Amino acid sequence: MPANRTQEEVTYASYLDLDRILSAQHPRSDAQDEMLFIIVHQASELWLKLCLHELEPAREAIAQDRLRPAFKMLARVARAQEQLIQSWNVLSTMTPHDYSLVRPHLGTSSGFQSAQYRLMEFILGGRKPNMVTMHEAVPDVAEKLRAELARPSLYEETVRLLAKRGFDIPETVLNRDRDQPWEKSDAVEAAWVHIYQNPHDHWDLYELAEKLVDLEYHFQRWRFGHLKTVERIIGFKRGTGGTAGVGYPGENLGYFADITPRPAGLARRYLLRFRADLADGGRIARQRRPDDHEHALGHARGCAAALCERRRGCGGDESRSLSGPLHCGGCARG
Repeated sequence: MPANRTQEEVTYASYLDLDRILSAQHPRSDAQDEMLFIIVHQASELWLKLCLHELEPAREAIAQDRLRPAFKMLARVARAQEQLIQSWNVLSTMTPHDYSLVRPHLGTSSGFQSAQYRLMEFILGGRKPNMVTMHEAVPDVAEKLRAELARPSLYEETVRLLAKRGFDIPETVLNRDRDQPWEKSDAVEAAWVHIYQNPHDHWDLYELAEKLVDLEYHFQRWRFGHLKTVERIIGFKRGTGGTAGVGYPGENLGYFADITPRPAGLARRYLLRFRADLADGGRIARQRRPDDHEHALGHARGCAAALCERRRGCGGDESRSLSGPLHCGGCARG
C-alpha cells in the first residue's frame, strides 16, 4: 500500500492489494483446470510465507529460552500446515486427462523449485546443501538459503536448550557439522525419554516436544498428500522438473528422530493399531506388554477400551483390558 495513502482512503481491496493478487494468474492454455492448478500453488506459497514468518522468530525465542511465545507461533504454523494439507484435496479434483492438457505448458517448472519450501525444510533441519544449486539463477534466493544453512536449525536450537537446562548433551552433538544430516543421538533421546517420563518436572520442554512432533506430523501429512495427489494425477511418470514422479514426494519425511521413541508415541501406536483392528472386522491385536513401557501400554489399553465401548457397545471393561492382550473386556469373548 502506498505510504501516502491516508487512513480514510484504505479499503478492503487496497489494504490486501487485491488488484495485483487477483491479476497474478496467467494461464498458458485454454484448459479449464489450469486456473485451479495456478491458484492452489499460489495459495500454498502464501501459507508457506506465513509459516516462515512464524518459524524464524519461534527459533529465536527457543534459543533465548522464551518458550511461551514460541508455543503460540509453532501452534500457528501447525494450523497453517493444515491449510496446506487441505489444498491437495482441491487439486486432486484434477483427473489425469485434465492434467495432460496443462502439463505441456509447464515447461521445466516444478514445485521442487519452491524456494520457500526449501527454506522451511532447512529451518526444520532437513538440510542438503546441494539443493541450493537449483536456485542459483536467483542470486538473492540462493544467498538466503546459504545463510540459513549457516544457522542452527529449529531442532538444533531445541537440543541446545536441553543442554542449557542441565541435560547431558555431548559437545559432538552441540558442535555438529551443519552440512551433514542430523544423526540420532542416544544422549538426546535419553533426555526426551526422561522428559516424557517426568512431564510435571519439565512441563515446558514436554510441551515443546509435542509442538515439534505436531510440526513433523503435519509436514509428513502434507508430503504424503502430495505423494497421493501426484500418484493419482501423473502416476510414476517423471515430474516436470525432472523429479521421479511419485518417488520424490515420499522421500525424507522426518526431522526429529530423537523424539520418536517417546513412551507417549508408543501409546499412540498401540491405539492406532487397535483402531485399525476395529475397522477391519474387529480383529484383536494381541500385543505383549513391553516391560519398560508399562505406563504407556496401560494408557493405550485404557484408550482402546473407551474407543471399543463407543464403537461396539461391548461394555469397554477397562479393568480387564489392563491385564493381558490389548483389547477391552467386552471384546475378550471374541
